Amino acid sequence: MPKEKPGPDRPLNWMTKALLFLIYLPFAYAFIHIIVTASDGDFTASQVVVLGLLIFGMIVLLVSERLVELRFSRDGVIASMAPLKADVLANIPYLTEDPDIAETVSKEVVQAQNVREVKSAVEKARGLNITKNLKIAEQAIQEKKKVFIRYRPVDDSEIKNYLEIPVDLKPGDTVKSAPYDYFVTYSEEDGHPKTFRVDRIISLAISDQSFDRASFHGQDEILANPHIARDW
Repeated sequence: MPKEKPGPDRPLNWMTKALLFLIYLPFAYAFIHIIVTASDGDFTASQVVVLGLLIFGMIVLLVSERLVELRFSRDGVIASMAPLKADVLANIPYLTEDPDIAETVSKEVVQAQNVREVKSAVEKARGLNITKNLKIAEQAIQEKKKVFIRYRPVDDSEIKNYLEIPVDLKPGDTVKSAPYDYFVTYSEEDGHPKTFRVDRIISLAISDQSFDRASFHGQDEILANPHIARDW
């Protein structure tokens, strides 16, 4: 039976070691040369600086060997993106809770060959989630149903839960907010409107709780000039 040939994603440990050995050689040679040529162990200031740089360089190489795995393909040496992929996969629950979107982005991240493809997969998933949430928000407005919102206000923050009355969808009205869409709601619990940036909504679900204009307790001004057509 013929031996299995290494594929593009199959690590070749002996080649990795050989490459690192070749990289270490000039460092080792320079280090030994300075030690040997130093008279009676006395080093000049420039030799001390060079020695420090050489030691630092060797430490960086040793650490990089641990942090970045090397793999080989017909196109040459490629830095493994395992740490990046692992981080992105671990953060998918903070991007979307839709199982289909999560499965799609997971597959694309695993199959990605470079950082650009990983970022593209994440942006695709974010776009799919935004599109889904916009449709749900508009449906809730038309059907006069309250919505459950799972929202992450800023990166690295915890996901917060809300039960809100949907009011409108609108674009940002400042230079900073212009690139984003916003979901305007009314909180019966707090007695005032709220605004959620759509790309930070992790999930949106329509509840079985209805509302009417009386639910706004006379604050009809928040219903003026809607961007989403409604018949109430």
